[in-house]
Amino acid sequence: MKLTKATFLGLAKGVQTSSLPRLFQDSIRVTRELGIRYLWIDSLCIFQDRDDLSDWRHESLRMETVYSIQLVLQHLSGKRGRSNGVTFQHPDAREKAREMAKPYMFYDQYFWDKEVSKAPVNIRAWAVQERLLSPRVLHFGKHQLAWECFDKDAAEIYPAGLPQYLAKLPDARFKCLDPKVFHELKARVGITDAGETPTAYLLWSRLVDVYSKCDLTFPKDKLIACAGLAKRMAPILQDEYIAGMWRRYLEGELLWIVPGTQLPGRASRPKEYRAPNWSWASVDGLIRAGAPTVENAVIKVEDYHLTHPGDDKMSDGDVRADWDC
Repeated sequence: MKLTKATFLGLAKGVQTSSLPRLFQDSIRVTRELGIRYLWIDSLCIFQDRDDLSDWRHESLRMETVYSIQLVLQHLSGKRGRSNGVTFQHPDAREKAREMAKPYMFYDQYFWDKEVSKAPVNIRAWAVQERLLSPRVLHFGKHQLAWECFDKDAAEIYPAGLPQYLAKLPDARFKCLDPKVFHELKARVGITDAGETPTAYLLWSRLVDVYSKCDLTFPKDKLIACAGLAKRMAPILQDEYIAGMWRRYLEGELLWIVPGTQLPGRASRPKEYRAPNWSWASVDGLIRAGAPTVENAVIKVEDYHLTHPGDDKMSDGDVRADWDC
């Protein structure tokens, strides 16, 4: 069931919840239990006609605003479990030492990685900005409910937040990559930029690395599916966005690479044009963003010209360019 010109009138009259797919029914139930009045499901809220993408184009331009005010429900499936860390009391032959011995807690260091970071929905490119830009995300993992917000990561077995050991692992605190959160945290703790490159540009490089390894059903969405992140970053950088990169350090950002290019299937070019071949957005597959610096650069971009099919320079999926060095 999906919204199309043909199904619009029937859907507008209302449908029985029981006639919806099980996933939608579960989503509705959870939304009601949380006391939230409205539920957004793309396939029922955006016209899905492949011969007319006008509604989809209109809604895709608003994603940064939409995600910024909502709670996202991710991946409603799987069986719930309560597997926790294991407490171990160190055995000691001496009675006094045994009394003084402290318990040791063993944790699964891959817990968050398996339940959240590598859950099927979170390896999809569109989900990156949904997960980052939404103030609150409730993950229905394979075995656990997990929670992400600006303050902490938590789960059913860790309701007060992940233990310190797990919270420090690379796959935790994903929402700190949100440009707005990063900028506010930086100001709150008094971090100042050292050296030539502001840390916000380094953050964008990190976002590109994370985003590029995710999958897209429609490769032409490459720039569109990260437009919300670019719009969130633009007022922080006060810079011009150029096909996935920024003008200030464009010479350095052009030096992106495809790691492991000797391995087959690691990266490829799409059959249909969507971005200049000097942009990382022209490649499908994992890339490493170029360093945002112009130090020791042997070229200087003097001028460039971009041609966009629409009015939104960040959300257009077909960007054509020429330039002078």
